[in-house]
Amino acid sequence: MTVNNSPYIDDDGLPIFDSSTGLFDGVELTTKGDVLTRTTSNYVRKAVGTDADTLTSDSTQSDGLNYATKSAGSSVILLGTGTASASTEITFTSEFDDSTYAYYIFTFTNVRPTTDGVELRVRFSVNGGSSYLSSDYRWCRLRLNASSGSTGIGENDSDSKIKMVVDLGNAAGEGLSGKALYIPSPSPGSENAGKYIHDNCYVRDSGTFFRNFGAGMNETSSVVNGIRWYMSSGTIATGTWKMYGVENS
Repeated sequence: MTVNNSPYIDDDGLPIFDSSTGLFDGVELTTKGDVLTRTTSNYVRKAVGTDADTLTSDSTQSDGLNYATKSAGSSVILLGTGTASASTEITFTSEFDDSTYAYYIFTFTNVRPTTDGVELRVRFSVNGGSSYLSSDYRWCRLRLNASSGSTGIGENDSDSKIKMVVDLGNAAGEGLSGKALYIPSPSPGSENAGKYIHDNCYVRDSGTFFRNFGAGMNETSSVVNGIRWYMSSGTIATGTWKMYGVENS
């Protein structure tokens, strides 16, 4: 209702003075959560949205506002755990689902070999773990020596595996801990292949502490659906791996 220069208004209305007309406009807010807004010419009621909706600015609406379902952010889902105990390898296969997950996170804790001074290696599978690719890997890594400050670089442009770590110690306290990402490619093959990126720290067989990081890939044109960690010699004495999937948002 509109009342000329009057402070009185219907019990259910809200008196709003419109300076452009010199009148009070009565706007009824009828439901819990209603808000008052304005079109280009009038004050109006904006009805409350649905539970969990988000109120946002929207110039396409006559009143400049809109309720919408809040977009879900990416969720990190634990997909699997692998625990080594004198194990030949640690693998994950059935957990891969690129239609659901944008990329994968792996963590590894207290990884020690049974044999002193060996390498920790990685290979991929494209047939769910029935076999693992043994050619066309490209990798590079850098390690920092805590004792001397020196650096060590390793690389290979055509290898049978990704070499993550060298000279890994097997004594108590010499375990490796860290994380890795695997980012699938929407169109595998050559430089477009999925990427494996790792970052870890460990104590080598001589007792020296290292920070070690690097990356690798395989130029397969097939979709990777399995991953394997193993030592260059002997078995994996201890270690816990966890695989997480980061959902497509």
